[in-house]
Amino acid sequence: MCVLACLMSSCGNNPNPEVHKPTAAFEDFTAYLDTAGYLSDTSRTQKLLADEVEDALVFHSGKSVFFIQAPEHQLILRNKENWGANKQVDYAAFEKAVFISVYYYYGKDRKIVVEDGVIEEWQFRAAGEAKKALHEFNKIKDLVYFNTDSFSFQSKNRLYIFHTRAAAFNETLEQFYTTFRKRI
Repeated sequence: MCVLACLMSSCGNNPNPEVHKPTAAFEDFTAYLDTAGYLSDTSRTQKLLADEVEDALVFHSGKSVFFIQAPEHQLILRNKENWGANKQVDYAAFEKAVFISVYYYYGKDRKIVVEDGVIEEWQFRAAGEAKKALHEFNKIKDLVYFNTDSFSFQSKNRLYIFHTRAAAFNETLEQFYTTFRKRI
């Protein structure tokens, strides 16, 4: 049985599927992004990242849409052979995540280029596991998307990763990261 199917059903030690959703702080932040001119990006996400969200469950919170995923569907673990060769990354640290809530967003003010990004909330069973995953992520954070920044931090048993597909959006991404850290 797929790990994600197990997470969202009554198998194992997870009888309550409500446990597997974004934290209230993450939900509140995406509502804040909406007031700042950014929306959930579901149509482009499902079209362009079909393999990444294929087995994801969709969780709605107000206007925000989150994709709830098992760790093996995330970019980090799907690219471990390519990324970890020279960096000695312990990918087992990421595999300890219970589930990941992913929020894709884009700017409402559509110009020639659509500003977008991704925020991931990795939930672990213990703070030490999240801390280890952050340590390992910092070894490869420059590889998430070519020529862009990514920002990450740990809060309790959660790891947060902010990234975007274009360097032109780094400044906005850093502002979101800084604002979220202050709010949490």
